[in-house]
Amino acid sequence: MTELSPAGTVVHVFADRQNPEGMVQLSSSTMALANQKSNQVVVFNTTTGASELWVQLTSKGLGVDGLGMEPGMLLLPDAAGGSLDMVPLPPFSGGPQTVATGLGRPVDATPVGDGTLLVSVENAPGLDRVDPVTGTVTPAAHFTSTDDVVVSNGIAYVADNGGGTMSAVTLSSGTVNTLVTGVKAAQGLAMRADGTFLVVDQKSGDIRVAMGC
Repeated sequence: MTELSPAGTVVHVFADRQNPEGMVQLSSSTMALANQKSNQVVVFNTTTGASELWVQLTSKGLGVDGLGMEPGMLLLPDAAGGSLDMVPLPPFSGGPQTVATGLGRPVDATPVGDGTLLVSVENAPGLDRVDPVTGTVTPAAHFTSTDDVVVSNGIAYVADNGGGTMSAVTLSSGTVNTLVTGVKAAQGLAMRADGTFLVVDQKSGDIRVAMGC
């Protein structure tokens, strides 16, 4: 795992043999980190490099991938188990609660802002909308295979691994607009404070800067 400066230079490299994947910031010095090899989520200290086990998933297969967050809750897609879990944030007042099942291979999740959640899946339909109260799952858009998803102002920005693109989905209509093409393996997406996006190409190792809608 590598820490980069805003200019893109390497600040520090942390040794981790557990195939680290998704991460979300918990505090100024800690983050929740998904370790795919061990199928667990740890609390990782960015100052010391130490990690503490938080959630151990028991589903079999290629382990946890991406993570998400909404107020008070970690959004935990159980990639191998095909479900979406929610876990209370620190001070760790409870374990995972499953809110949706039958998703295939879910790899990221984010709140929409109306009480529902978007879940990207590495299978059809590519992007699901989940009601965590009822467990209802409906397609939000159709892709072959997606990785990360970010929501801003009613638009879902999606790293479309199957199509090699970054796309924008207008959630009110389901309209899909392709913003970036030619990404061999669109495996990561993050929104910066200035509203631009970082798109990661896993195969080339490049990080592209992209504009949203």
